[in-house]
Amino acid sequence: MKSLLAALLILALSAPAALADDCVGRVADILKGSAGREKTMAVITTEMKGQKPTVNEFHYAKWDHYMVRMIEPAGQPLTLTHDGAMYQSADEGKSWTKVHSFDKEETRALGQKTVEEQAGSIRNAICGNEELDGKTYDTLEADMTNVSGMKFQIHSKYWVAADGFVVKATTLMKADNFESFTTQEWQPAPDMELPLPN
Repeated sequence: MKSLLAALLILALSAPAALADDCVGRVADILKGSAGREKTMAVITTEMKGQKPTVNEFHYAKWDHYMVRMIEPAGQPLTLTHDGAMYQSADEGKSWTKVHSFDKEETRALGQKTVEEQAGSIRNAICGNEELDGKTYDTLEADMTNVSGMKFQIHSKYWVAADGFVVKATTLMKADNFESFTTQEWQPAPDMELPLPN
């Protein structure tokens, strides 16, 4: 009887840890898989403490080909990133001017390193479910730390559809003299064809 009680106690104590570890793994999978979600589009709202919110459309064909259309503030040029260079267009994509070039493989490696570091710092992970626009989604949220470039604390939450697609994400970032809150609302865009710079 004592051995049975001991076994039940061990099971009861270990179950929450196992569930928490599984939740940590799911958050890490979302982070690490973010660059692989090709042909998607998001509306991204960023609220920097002490500044007016900005809203933009982010059109993502693949990791080295994406375009940003600023909605608020209005009147900003389109920005296109393609094959190691960034371009701007003031005429809705009829013509493009190169802003700067960069080493795309080095940039990709740095981005991957940052993601790996953040994934390795995941803590306080919570998994659940929540209704959003009349549908129920899995929710995952956790705290993380960014150490590459600038050190800051992160709290992210994800709303995940049954097929694994993240339809919404929120991120709070805090440092000593910096705070921002970002909301991303994603949707698949299988027919996306982004312009090429001319």
